Order: sequence, then structure tokens, then C-alpha cells
Amino acid sequence: MALDVQSNWNAAMDKPSIIVANSFCSKLMNDTTGRRQPSDITLPSDGDDMPSKSLLSGATPPDSIHLPPEVLAQILSYIPTSPLSQSILYAASLVSRSWYAATVKRLYCRPHITGKNFKYFVNTVCPSINAHVRKSELADMVKTLDMRNLVHDGSKSLTARLLSRLKRSLEEFMAPQSSFAVNCLAALSKCHALRHLDLSFVSESIPLPTLLNSTRHLMNLETLHIPRSSTSDTFSSRHHSFNQTDITAPLPRLSNLHISGGLKDTSLTDFKPVIDTLTHLTISNSTNLTEESIFSFLTHISETPANRLTYLKITYQMPRLNHHALDWILDVLPNLHHLFIATDFISSEFASSRIVVVLDDDLHQQQNTPPTSTTPSQKRRSHPCSLQTLELDKWQAESKSTAPGRLPPWQPQQPSFRLTANDLFTAVAEGYLSNLRTVKVSDRLGWGAAADSSSSSSSQQRHEDMQDLHELLETLDREDVEEKGLEGVGDAAGLWVVH
Repeated sequence: MALDVQSNWNAAMDKPSIIVANSFCSKLMNDTTGRRQPSDITLPSDGDDMPSKSLLSGATPPDSIHLPPEVLAQILSYIPTSPLSQSILYAASLVSRSWYAATVKRLYCRPHITGKNFKYFVNTVCPSINAHVRKSELADMVKTLDMRNLVHDGSKSLTARLLSRLKRSLEEFMAPQSSFAVNCLAALSKCHALRHLDLSFVSESIPLPTLLNSTRHLMNLETLHIPRSSTSDTFSSRHHSFNQTDITAPLPRLSNLHISGGLKDTSLTDFKPVIDTLTHLTISNSTNLTEESIFSFLTHISETPANRLTYLKITYQMPRLNHHALDWILDVLPNLHHLFIATDFISSEFASSRIVVVLDDDLHQQQNTPPTSTTPSQKRRSHPCSLQTLELDKWQAESKSTAPGRLPPWQPQQPSFRLTANDLFTAVAEGYLSNLRTVKVSDRLGWGAAADSSSSSSSQQRHEDMQDLHELLETLDREDVEEKGLEGVGDAAGLWVVH
């Protein structure tokens, strides 16, 4: 691993890169008289570092080729960006000075950090905490710092020092589990080039107002993952000093927001200043959020004049949502293009073109007006939604704890309330989901169970409904391309079971 100072110094002191076409290779290939014996081939001696002594005097042999930096860059571009490529880049950096110059930026741009090489990496990019020690030039090459593989390596102060040294160039940061805390937020707030911030692995509880106050200066931030351990609490005055208006400063480029943690219903109001630029929103692992708070938050997004939200993901674990809590999701956000949702929170009414309006007796009592009818009424949804991709998952909860008055999420739904392939087929055929082209279903829903002669009639019917929905989506996508001249989704059209 080229993550320590000595290896980089040795590589930098190596000699220029030259490719030499050895004469014995051409003679070996052109020899037609018979197989040449190993003793007939003259190899360079161990002491010859350079192919020819004439290179030391400045002369270039006619059979040598100097590779320009552009060619080296083209060669290195074929190395894939993956953790396994780090050893390849390290070996390439040891060839010569020109190879080192072409490789070192790629090597440090996205280093693969583990517990074994973390110490060497730290000693390279921030060799000392003393101010008089010259800073490493390699620190400005680090664009992505992924520390999620670290558990007990390092410390909170060391993470803060790393962020302080990398603040000028760092664009993506994935925080470690145990070595990130509130004292790292000051250094994090100075990483003005940061575009992606993932704090989902952080185990220490961080108050949401404190976190938002620290990120309000990151004007280039596009993606923000809230820690799963975040809370709505605030520290005492000795830990922070900022006005409530400070946390409402908008992030002009924030487009992807992941909300999680032990946030209360009132905490969602802290995100309202940044919803104008959101295109992707994920809500998960929020054990305290209720249907009312989510409805209010998403309604506020839909009523925003600059509403750009096209992707929404709401999944487990959210124990305070019952089995039909989010049936209204497409009514509030009709412009969604991609929806990922757990079927634990929706029923067959989710895809129905007609919704049931249940009269609320308490509401009539408050308004001193008698109810107009004693039976529920139905009305047709006024407009089709723009949904193109629907992903369905299921929560297999281990805990049986639930909020008072709520249906436990582990309790199975009644068969008549479950969302089925036939419900989606009807919604597409009637026009409510007329833009739907791709449906991905988790195998935990049981839709993908194979039907044979020994299967029950319900299983065979489910299999036929899935096949009908798949063919319908493929036909509509083909019509989009052939008749309407649209781009279509190609092979992605249809119903797919995801394992």
C-alpha cells in the first residue's frame, strides 16, 4: 500500500520510464531454424538498473520509447475504481518518477482505508499535529474519505484532525461508527468543497439542530445522510451557541436527503428550508415519526412552488405506522417518478382509482353539524400520477413492540387488504397508474413463488396476475417507443422479483 511517506519517497526517487525493445526478443521471434536454447539469450545483469549506459549520458538509444504523461494517463484509465485496484496503482507508482506522477493522484483520490493501513495513511496526510511541520502535499489529492470500515481504529480527535487537513479538497466523506462525535463538526463545517456527507454509521447521539447548524456553510453539499442515532434534543448552552434562525439557512445544492434516527415529529420542520431543492428523499429507521407528521411534511413539499421531488423511499423500521398509513402517498405527491415503499404501510387502496371517504363523527361534533350520511362514500381520484417505477419491500420485524392504539407491524395483514399484482394491473388499465412501466417486488412478499399443478388455485391465480401485469407493462413501453416516439425503459419494463 502506497499510504506511507517512505514508500512515496522511494517511488519519487526512481528513474524515468522507458520501454526498451530488446534485440534478443525480436531474434527469438524471427528464428526459424529451431528452438533457441536458454544459454543463447543474453539477459541484463542484476546491476543494470537502466537498459543502456548511454541513457545516463543523455543519449537515447534508437530502440527506446519515452511514454508521455497523456499515454500513461490513458493506460491508468483502464484500471477500474475498486478497493482491489489500490495494490495495482501502488505497484505502478513504483516503476519510475513519471509513473509515480501519473499514478499518485489516482491512488490518493479515493483510498481504500482499513484497520491495517489506517495508521500509515494518517502518518502520510497529516504527519504531525505541530504547526511548524510542513503539511503533506498528498492531503490535497484526497477527494473521497470512506471510514466506514473502521470500528475501533483511531479516535474522535484524530478524525477531526484528518478533516482539518483534508478540508480544501475533500468532496465525499463517510464517517466511521465510533470515532466521530460532536467535536468533529467544527472541522467538518470547514470542508467547503464537500458534496456528499454520510453520517448514517455514527453511533454517538448528535442533536439535529447542532448538526444542521454545522452544515449550513457547506454550499456545495448535494447529499446528506442523517445519523441513525440522531435525536431532537439540544445541548446545554455551554456546548453550543447559535440562534434558532441559524439552522434554517438553506443549502442551495442539496438534492438528496436521508432522514433517520430518533427524531420527533416536530424535528421534520427543521428540514423545511431545504425542501425547495430536493429531488430524492429517504425516510427510514425513524421509530418516533407518525403518519400525521409525515403527511404534514410531504404535503408541505408538494405545495412548494419549486417542488422537484421525483424519488421517495419510505421503509422500515417505523413501528408507529400501521398497515394502511401511507395509502395517500400518491395523492399528496402525484409528480413522483420513482417510489420505494414497504408494503407494511400500504394496502390495496394504495393503487385504487377510487378512494373511500370515511365520515368522521368527531369532526362533525366539533363543527356542530350532523353527518350527511352514515355509510362511507367513494370518489374517483382526480388525476393520474406520474409514477414510472415502483419498488415494493416488506419488513420482517423481530420486535413485537408497538405504540398504543396502533396495529403491530409484525401482525400480518388480512388477505383482502394486501396489495396484489391484480390491484396494480387494474390501476394501470384504468389510467390511474398509466405511466407505470417498471415494478420491482422483493421476494419476501411471496409473489415469486412458482406455481405448478400441485399448487393451490390462489397461487396459480397470483402467478397469472403477475404474468398479465408483466405483459401489460411491456406492451405499454413498446407503444411509447413505436407510436409516441418516447425513449422508453427497454428491458427494464415489466414486473421483476428481486432477491
